[in-house]
Amino acid sequence: MNAIQKKIIEYIVDTPKLLGFAAVSFMSGHLWCFLITTYFKKGKKGNTLLNNKIGKTSLGAFWNALIFLPYQLYINGTLRIEWQHIMDLIIATMLIGMVLQVLFFSLAIKFMKEI
Repeated sequence: MNAIQKKIIEYIVDTPKLLGFAAVSFMSGHLWCFLITTYFKKGKKGNTLLNNKIGKTSLGAFWNALIFLPYQLYINGTLRIEWQHIMDLIIATMLIGMVLQVLFFSLAIKFMKEI
């Protein structure tokens, strides 16, 4: 392992919120990919860019960012991004995002047919 990899691993171990964020982002992205390919996309599966670990994690991180921005505005009254604000709000953002996603997912399963 080179020095950069050691620093990255050390940083993630020192800030477990980021490791949790990566895990929640992957689960969230996996749910979105399933929802899109099952209920919204007709025909073949199409581009598999998002259908891998990095793509699903990116999609989940994007979803959490969409939740974070209005929450940041509501809590701190500004959209100025500071590292400490992110760390303070990341757990609540992940919880709110997962609850909203489960609600959306449940409604989609109840009212939509598989394609």
